[in-house]
Amino acid sequence: MSLTHTREERDARLFQGSIHRFSLGVAAQKLRDEPEYLRNGRNGTTLMKNQELRVVLEVVGAGFALARHRVAGAVTVQVLEGELRVGAREEVLYLRAGDLVTLPPREPHSVEAVHDAAFLITVAPEVD
Repeated sequence: MSLTHTREERDARLFQGSIHRFSLGVAAQKLRDEPEYLRNGRNGTTLMKNQELRVVLEVVGAGFALARHRVAGAVTVQVLEGELRVGAREEVLYLRAGDLVTLPPREPHSVEAVHDAAFLITVAPEVD
């Protein structure tokens, strides 16, 4: 599986009627091998996206941080490798491989990699 996509490959992968299988460990390593990760300490790819659901695989190097932000939909963050620090409300949660946190729509939160990490972000966008 190549994670650098042409427009046609991306459209086919994200097509709602398709079924796809991903080896997340292999995909995470491929993301780490791409120039963007080496340059920025972060890389990701959308595994699935439609009106009801978006699934993104992210890899980040230790120390990388996403400043406090909001997402217009319910969110889950599931750690596959490494450790993340997630700040929401007045809480700081330390998530390790196998841990999952859920956040309600529009909940301000921040994410920081305590150690190199791979994680899945799932967003269920609010539908008008």
